[in-house]
Amino acid sequence: MNSIMTCNECSGFIPSTEAACPNCSTSVSVSKWIGPMKAVVTVATGAALAMTLSACYGSPCAAGGNACHFNEQPVPEETCREGEVDNDNDGFCGEYDCDESDPTIHAFADETPDDGVDQNCNDEDNT
Repeated sequence: MNSIMTCNECSGFIPSTEAACPNCSTSVSVSKWIGPMKAVVTVATGAALAMTLSACYGSPCAAGGNACHFNEQPVPEETCREGEVDNDNDGFCGEYDCDESDPTIHAFADETPDDGVDQNCNDEDNT
């Protein structure tokens, strides 16, 4: 939004697009830092608001689940079909669990790269 300034010499009105007072030709000195400072204040205010909301209501990632795994498929409600046995009691069976002896290994586990173990059952030891 454009604003109108007042000339310090003649008290005339100066449109914000002008570099000099149209009444007395006095040069207008506008700080070159106003625009960048507005941007910094806006970003700082937004960051403070985000931190306050996270502190009050919690971060979506702190809740666990799939809230912060944007590139992963959601965990289906049914991961064990009738007749399948969940030997490691991790809640995953059949196609969702490639190692029924280890509850930390299933199709939706977080992969630890290059540790020699395929935690997420994708036949690779990396993310």
